[in-house]
Amino acid sequence: MPVEKDIKYSFLKYRKFSLNRYSIEPLRFEDIFEIGKWRNEQISILRQKLPLTHNDQKRFFVEVEKTFEEPKPEQMLFSYFLDDTCIGYGGLVHIDWNQKIAEISFINKTERSSERIKYYADLTNFLYLILHLGFNVAEIENVTTETYSIREDTLSVLNEFGFTYKNKINSSVTIEGKNYDSIFHEYNKKNFNVNKEIKEIK
Repeated sequence: MPVEKDIKYSFLKYRKFSLNRYSIEPLRFEDIFEIGKWRNEQISILRQKLPLTHNDQKRFFVEVEKTFEEPKPEQMLFSYFLDDTCIGYGGLVHIDWNQKIAEISFINKTERSSERIKYYADLTNFLYLILHLGFNVAEIENVTTETYSIREDTLSVLNEFGFTYKNKINSSVTIEGKNYDSIFHEYNKKNFNVNKEIKEIK
């Protein structure tokens, strides 16, 4: 079930958003099996209970495809590229269009997520792209994140970017026999005054 190259969320004017060598475009079928592989490799730090199969990913994409035509989808998911290579995916999930709030979701290619410099660059540029889309295009006003405390690099990027700490749930998850907290951050549209040359492509 390949997706046409020009597929986009119907309520958005643009299909692709790029910044320097990075870009996002609506989740592609051709990426979902690699994404499933990355998710399985990183399952301990995700809100995922069981390994994903090829059939799981196919069913997942069928549901994602439906959202492309919805006027107000509950989630918007994107393949994430460095040059022309998919290195991750993510987007805005649990969107409440009445409250204009959404949660950010992001996962990086496993090899890149373990290299701190690459991960910092990948996540930071993804945040610029997804916040531009969310705030300036989709008219979301506030975004949130949930991060397990084991993910110190993620927390560092969020803090450096300007996300505000909200609260935490102590010992919410056990990873390799050790308890970790769930830490929640938020970021408001009024703080997103970023002078970046983000290109919007139809």
